[in-house]
Amino acid sequence: MVLHYVPVGPGFEPCFSHFHFFFPWARLLPHFGHHRAKGQSIVLGCEDGMVRLHDVSMKPPDTSPQTILETKSGPIQCAAVHDVTRFYHNDLIVGDSYGMLTIFCNHQILSRQSLSNNSIICLAVIEEEDGGSVIVTSNDSGVITGTSSTAEMWRIDLNSLSNNNPSLHIKIACVSAVHLSDSSGSKRKYILAADNARRVHIICQGSVVSSLQTPANITAMTQGRFVPPSQLTLPSGVASSSASDNQQIALGASSGSVYIMHQFNVTLDEYVNTNSPVTCLCTLPQPESNTDYLLCAGHFSSLLVFKDRQQSTEYHTTDWVSNIVTTDLDEDNVLEVVLGCMDGTVTALKI
Repeated sequence: MVLHYVPVGPGFEPCFSHFHFFFPWARLLPHFGHHRAKGQSIVLGCEDGMVRLHDVSMKPPDTSPQTILETKSGPIQCAAVHDVTRFYHNDLIVGDSYGMLTIFCNHQILSRQSLSNNSIICLAVIEEEDGGSVIVTSNDSGVITGTSSTAEMWRIDLNSLSNNNPSLHIKIACVSAVHLSDSSGSKRKYILAADNARRVHIICQGSVVSSLQTPANITAMTQGRFVPPSQLTLPSGVASSSASDNQQIALGASSGSVYIMHQFNVTLDEYVNTNSPVTCLCTLPQPESNTDYLLCAGHFSSLLVFKDRQQSTEYHTTDWVSNIVTTDLDEDNVLEVVLGCMDGTVTALKI
């Protein structure tokens, strides 16, 4: 494991350390969270079933993990940091290839739930209206499960829904927790789940309330402000909302296209096209602007940054990017961008 600082290209400035983790077994899933009263940790889920926590509040950060947590299960496929128990600061939630959901509270295993015989490939946490948290997972056989920190609450098998191609085995590519206005104008919390049948399913309180057809298979999603509503090309009969209601969902596709979902409709035209499959999207909010930065990665060794349908800049990486998160590393009230790459490299950038 080697730590060094690196120069970056135009539009970026180095704000933190560039890590090289030489774990041949590792699947690095960087997540940030407060696991103590003060300071942040970067959380790395690995293929040996271990979770490694690195204290990034140290200057410079130590390349050796300060904490190693054992899931007692298989290779980790997804992770999240969220206070689902209300017992401590934040809990760590991981899903693995054995179908096991493990929750750590204060660095101890709080619960282990066997949700499937198949790999858990997606994970999101949604806050319900009553203040409780629901952990939403999906496996590679098309089943979406909602659980509390200790028990299963609901389950949806997308293969049982109407499918124009019955021979196609439905799989989930990505899930995301979003906050959108319903038809009455009230803000509600939903889970979006994209499958390999060119559909985005909208889930509320354990039920599929709608399924939207998309131009291509969606493989990544993020919520933000990307296009002024008046400039959106929506299906006929769908009116654009006022500029104040501008929360949208960027949908990255296996075709390389990025579409915008707005008012529960998918735009007919592309926001951008990367010409390669998109696997990661992340929003970098721009409070002083009408639109946000869209961070995009996929089957190419770089991070693409878009704003207002134009590529703003590009940061070349050592391998394909497997995950993108944003966090305020240096406590200057400006979010930094942290990338995890397939070769085990974790990089932090300020845009």
